[in-house]
Amino acid sequence: MRFQMMQAEIPDGMRLEPLSHELKVEDAAHKYMQGVEYGNLLAYLIRRFGYTKCGSDDHKEICAYLLNTPREDVFIRVGVRAGREVWWDFSAYVSNATWLEYIGARQDGKGQEFLKDHVKAVARAVKELQRPVYVRDVPISPLGRLTEDAARKVRLVACEAHESAGYGAVSRYYKQLLR
Repeated sequence: MRFQMMQAEIPDGMRLEPLSHELKVEDAAHKYMQGVEYGNLLAYLIRRFGYTKCGSDDHKEICAYLLNTPREDVFIRVGVRAGREVWWDFSAYVSNATWLEYIGARQDGKGQEFLKDHVKAVARAVKELQRPVYVRDVPISPLGRLTEDAARKVRLVACEAHESAGYGAVSRYYKQLLR
């Protein structure tokens, strides 16, 4: 089954636990997101995933996206922040049930083995963010505008723009238009 990245829909009652270090999300982000500037990343996220459902804080975070991974119990969060510098950050979360299983495995000395597939899911999701999306006939990625040659070199088929692409209204208004 093909993995389709989208904004995560967290089931009612599921609590998420941070597990960024153990899931090596920073390693994946540094591997696949070298040279990404926050403005390009923000434009890409909006075009590909639509307006954020995640919200942000009222201090330094411009916005954040909680995205799914190939595993139903693992999520990545991409935040765009401003301060003295503007930057982005990636973090990873797992369901509370997975967290408890991991704690048990770690106590038995098998924590890293337990997380092997989880780490792969995070890496695949971060790599998936290289997939270009089009603004009319211009392919963009988190790195910014791509030439057609560069888009082909990524070796990933371009993904569809989010249904809100091109609408200037907040989601509750454009959803009425789509009916």
